[in-house]
Amino acid sequence: MKTSGILLDTASLRKFTTLIPGRNLAHVGVDYLCVLILHAGAIAVFENGRDWGWPIWSLFPVALGTILLTGCIIHRIALLGHESSHYLLMRNRKWNEIAADLFCFFPLWGSLVNYRRKHTGHHLHPNQPGKDPNLGTAAAEQLFASFPMSRPSAIYKYYALFVWPPFVLRNLIQMGKVLGMGTSEARDRGEETVRDAPRGLRLGPGPVGLLYLLTLFVALTWVRLLGNSVLMVAVPLGLHALAAGVWALLPKAWFERQKGTLGYSKKAAGLIRLSIYAAIMITATWARVFLGLQLGFYYLLFWLVPLLYVFPYLMLLRELYQHANLGTGNLDNSRVIHADFFTRWALLAYGNDFHLIHHMYPNIPHYHLRAAHALLVERSEDYRSQLQEVHGTVHRRRPDQTTLAESWAAEVSGNGHIRLPGA
Repeated sequence: MKTSGILLDTASLRKFTTLIPGRNLAHVGVDYLCVLILHAGAIAVFENGRDWGWPIWSLFPVALGTILLTGCIIHRIALLGHESSHYLLMRNRKWNEIAADLFCFFPLWGSLVNYRRKHTGHHLHPNQPGKDPNLGTAAAEQLFASFPMSRPSAIYKYYALFVWPPFVLRNLIQMGKVLGMGTSEARDRGEETVRDAPRGLRLGPGPVGLLYLLTLFVALTWVRLLGNSVLMVAVPLGLHALAAGVWALLPKAWFERQKGTLGYSKKAAGLIRLSIYAAIMITATWARVFLGLQLGFYYLLFWLVPLLYVFPYLMLLRELYQHANLGTGNLDNSRVIHADFFTRWALLAYGNDFHLIHHMYPNIPHYHLRAAHALLVERSEDYRSQLQEVHGTVHRRRPDQTTLAESWAAEVSGNGHIRLPGA
């Protein structure tokens, strides 16, 4: 279903595409501050709970709550990374890219260049099997082909099964291929992706980086066993300085082989990424040696577990909320979702409740999407007639409005509004 005519006039579009300096960096800062407070509280309980008289079993709900909330915050951080892929995090494109990798992608073990390569295809071919990278695997296409489905089936498959690890881990693998780290479309088709690489040789920055991290791990283990405080500081810092020097000498061609656009040097991006992972290892070791704090264990429990278990599930659920049982046209490839506060905070943050507007105008930052939607409802008959707008997720927010779960089982009537089965 295609649009006819211009929906937003030039003046309105210019107004809505204006970026507000510092706003998204403030959002990133608040999200990480929430992580810091949450993790500090959980670690304090783990370290001192017994002295406070807390029973050992009380650590389980603390850990569970921390993991779930951290997964939600990680998802929010990833959504700001999504903004950056459209050059909407900061005005300056170079710093947009650097900030995105530094705060939104590298800590989540991803990268902007890989994500953007995939996400561009999603905007070009939304919901189109064989073309939309978000349907880039047979399992993903089968998942979306299962809609429409009944509300009880949706609740069972996409809510209840969250407590079944095989489901979430299987989803992790699929979403990692499709949405997370990003793989090139050429690789999905089995084509060669390393341009001009010599036959039989695939050496690149990745293996060099892994070799350095392995060497750093061995060196940290060695100096920790020696018990020498001076070496504990000097060896990892010196080793990282040496690694940075070696990295600077790597051939530029190794980095240029990586497809995708990035507003700063891919070589510099690789070094920043390597430095972040090295800093995690070094900080965890120093905390263990100098403070007696098992920070590595807490990083695994309170960051990697949410990243690998909760985050992929939220990506899947959001993708279904936004695109399941929808068309491929400009006005029917996504929906506008009015949800409760927690769902907006955890799942539909940063304008993802107005995802249809984002697909229509991907250069509008998230904080202007609601106003753009209101203006389109007021002025555009095309938009009003074809818009699919839903209220709530599992339960109705008002008696006369459908829930998103019911929209999964609904057909779209001729005027674009939801018609429930039997209605």
